[in-house]
Amino acid sequence: MQTIQVEVEDSKLETVLTLLENLREGIIKNITIESDEEFEAYKKTQRFQEDKASMQKALADIESGTTKTLSQEEYEICMNNFTSALRQKHAHR
Repeated sequence: MQTIQVEVEDSKLETVLTLLENLREGIIKNITIESDEEFEAYKKTQRFQEDKASMQKALADIESGTTKTLSQEEYEICMNNFTSALRQKHAHR
């Protein structure tokens, strides 16, 4: 018997598990999921709870239209303007 180790992005895990479950009978003996230890430790912290709440609020604001999302082009223009303004502001110091 051989062992195969595969790293899967969290967003694709369900798809991979579905594929593996469909192959399981007679082909796959055991499926084990191991998570990143650092991430698991982070999930138990107050900081994680704060970050999670912040992300949930940001997503709700986007979905409700309270916050406007930018296209890649709009973002690049805003960031270029911002960095140019910073350079000008601090060029004389």
